Parts: sequence; C-alpha cells; structure tokens
Amino acid sequence: MPAEGCCPDRFTYNHLIHGVCKLGILDDALRLLKQMETCGHKPNVFTFNMLIDGFCKANRIEEAFRFLGIMGERGIAPNDATIRSLIHGSFEGNNPKGAYDLVCGLLEKQQVLSEEACNTMLHCLSKAGMVSEILSLLGKIEEKGYFPNPSVFRGLMICLVKGSKCSESCKLLDKFRERGGKPCFDSYIIHAKGLYGVGRNKEGDLYVGYLVIDGLLCSVYAYNSLIDTFSKLRLMNKASQFFDEMIEKGYTPTLVTFNMLIDG
Repeated sequence: MPAEGCCPDRFTYNHLIHGVCKLGILDDALRLLKQMETCGHKPNVFTFNMLIDGFCKANRIEEAFRFLGIMGERGIAPNDATIRSLIHGSFEGNNPKGAYDLVCGLLEKQQVLSEEACNTMLHCLSKAGMVSEILSLLGKIEEKGYFPNPSVFRGLMICLVKGSKCSESCKLLDKFRERGGKPCFDSYIIHAKGLYGVGRNKEGDLYVGYLVIDGLLCSVYAYNSLIDTFSKLRLMNKASQFFDEMIEKGYTPTLVTFNMLIDG
C-alpha cells in the first residue's frame, strides 16, 4: 500500500489484525500492532478485543489479560465483547478464578455488566460446579437489577442441587417466580428431585404443584418425566398417583411409562 501512495489507517490495521487473529497467526498480529502504533495510529477497544479474543482462543490467557491491563493504562474501557472473550477464554484455559475475579473487580468499580455478560459468567460457573462463586456473584448482580434467563437458570439449579444446596435453590426459585420469571419444566423437576432426594418431601410436593399452576404438566412427556423421577426415587405411591392422573386427563401412557413403573 505505501508503494502505491496509500497509507493504511487504523481501520485498515484493525481489519488486518482481525484476519490474522482469526487464523491464529498471533505473532503477525503483534507485528501489525507495533507497526500500527509506529505509524501513529492508536489502537482502540476493537483492536484490543480482537487481540484478546485471538489469544484466548489460542489458550494464551495470561497474554490476553495483559492486553486488558494495557487497555486500563491507556484509559480504554473494556466493553461487553472484551469481558465475554476473557470469561470464555479463562474457563476454556482452566482458569475460572481469573474470570470470576475479573467480573467481581468490574462490579466493585460500579461497572454495569450487560445481561449477556452475566449470563455467560453464570453459565460457565455452573458448568464448572463453582457453587460458592455462583451464590456470591448472584448477590452482587441482583443488586444491579439482573436476574438469569430461563436457560441459565436451569443450569444454576442443576449446579446447586448437585452441590447439595437445596435451601439456596429454593430461595433462588422462589425469587425467580416472585420477579415474574417462568422456570422451565426441567428446572422444577431438577429442584424437586433434589428435595425428595434428601427427604424434604413436603417442599418437593410444593414445587411439583407449581408445575400444574404454571401449566407445564400438559403432555405425555411431562408425565413420563415426573413418573420416572418418582420411580427412580422409589416413591411409587407418587408415581402411581401421577400415572392415574395422566389417564384421567386423557394422556395415553406409552411403553416407556410402563417400563418406568416396572423398574421402580
């Protein structure tokens, strides 16, 4: 380009950096960054986002965080894409604490995270089984008006129940309903299964009742799932109760239904 009398600008360099980062040629990305600055063009948030994303995907997490530090030194605020890239990269690179500390640090600075960034963080924490961190983060972001979407909420319920945090999952589910959230069928089943599994049957009955109230017990699949849950827990009186109700409401039991009852 210079030979043709055309000088690349920041927009040009950003495109070039994006291309080499996408191909994983990170040394060329660093070379272009240096060349860009030598030519007097200052990298912006988009430049750093592409570098951070490229280094995260190459599992070079420490270098990705180094770029975050450079952004701070230059007064360039990270945006939603920056944060999500670092969260995903940290978890993929087996550094979940790095992502958690990053998000908590941003929240301490009163930065408002987008709903998507919060969902990404909670989803990753759930997959990693980091129960304490989930509860702590929920406390911080609920104060700022955030609450998880139904898909992320389901993952949280699985994680809390697996971590034997049934009391916490009760509070979370109750709060979700109070705020007008609509838990999915699986969220109720996961939660109820956890309660029945530790002998908290009355509470389990309460949340199974919410399935009816919310209109979610309305198919052969739904009844089969409930019957399967009770059969596996050896609560055959409840399995039989819902089998009878299933027939009364006009849903025809399948071979799967009978197999679950027999196994129970």
